[in-house]
Amino acid sequence: MKSEIKALRAKLEGETGTADWALLAAHARADHLIVVGEELGLLDAATAVANNDADRVGGWIDDALLTKPDAGLQAEYAQAESLFFQFVIVAPFVMAQQVKLSS
Repeated sequence: MKSEIKALRAKLEGETGTADWALLAAHARADHLIVVGEELGLLDAATAVANNDADRVGGWIDDALLTKPDAGLQAEYAQAESLFFQFVIVAPFVMAQQVKLSS
């Protein structure tokens, strides 16, 4: 089982990309965008979701480490300049984590 999870993680890592908010907004409006909190690794979260690990995913939802952006946050993201996310698709969801740009 561990080798299957490692293979899944490697696959997801190869499919990870970077996008600005404009490319993710439609997924958020369709309620298919999951934002991953900075305390959690994007690939850890994506692997757990893809593997249907309900215990881990449920705990992260309870701790607000996995959220769906509401209309207010979507509007805030739309107004922000230089806002980028790493993302990976775990159908039917797009999982994204904000990239912190150094100043």
